[in-house]
Amino acid sequence: MGYSLSWLAVKDVDIDKILQELQMERTDSAGEYYRNGPPCYLDMNNGWHLVSFGWQDILTESAPLLERLSLLGDVVAVFVEESNMVSSAGGWKNGSRRWLVSHELDLGDAHLETSGEMPECFDSVLAKTKADTEKAAAAKSKFKCDYYFDIPVQIGYRMVGFLHDRDVSGLDLDAFVELKPAGNKRKFASLKR
Repeated sequence: MGYSLSWLAVKDVDIDKILQELQMERTDSAGEYYRNGPPCYLDMNNGWHLVSFGWQDILTESAPLLERLSLLGDVVAVFVEESNMVSSAGGWKNGSRRWLVSHELDLGDAHLETSGEMPECFDSVLAKTKADTEKAAAAKSKFKCDYYFDIPVQIGYRMVGFLHDRDVSGLDLDAFVELKPAGNKRKFASLKR
């Protein structure tokens, strides 16, 4: 089945400002970011503040919100849907999207769509992916691997330091804090605003 989640990270901005824009607040509970539970927050201890969401493609469903967050600081967002082998990553700055990369296996093994000015790490991630793909083809393995799925994921990792399926160096995953709707609201505000 695999992971199905989105995360966004904002650089060098106080978490309370980020949560105010998201209309969320912290709880006293540790969060499990990869479950279908409520959103969770993690201080990456490298300037990035990360908020994870259960299954929701925030890159396409929440563009206005990401644009507003990027007025506070640089934003990187990643979406992964492992059951369909779909992934995407994007970057926002000063109120607008600067770059986007996405992969959908159903559109081809080497499907990759890009727009904007790709981040510096893009070329090296793409080169490694091509090399891994060629190596697997030369080995004539009977097992198929979707290497291109990892391109958006690896770009997010190189920029922020977070991989959805790996431990974060120097951080315990118990460091995730569960979030709740701000104020006395029972439901989270729509991220489509």
